Amino acid sequence: MYCKIHELVSAAEERHVTISELIIEQEVKMSHTSREVVWATMGKNLDVMLAAEEKGVTGDGVQSATGITGGEAF
Repeated sequence: MYCKIHELVSAAEERHVTISELIIEQEVKMSHTSREVVWATMGKNLDVMLAAEEKGVTGDGVQSATGITGGEAF
């Protein structure tokens, strides 16, 4: 696991891979799943973030599941 950015940059340079590739490899190892599962999970997370962003910019605001917090940022 990388704790400092310079460790991450050095490892990427030494291995001639991108930082994103190192992080994906790390997630595969830590989660004990395949690259495909990690990639699919990342896609789902991106969809959720994009939907939240869209909801926020349309003026509807974003609320917590309970409705207690949120809605102020729109």
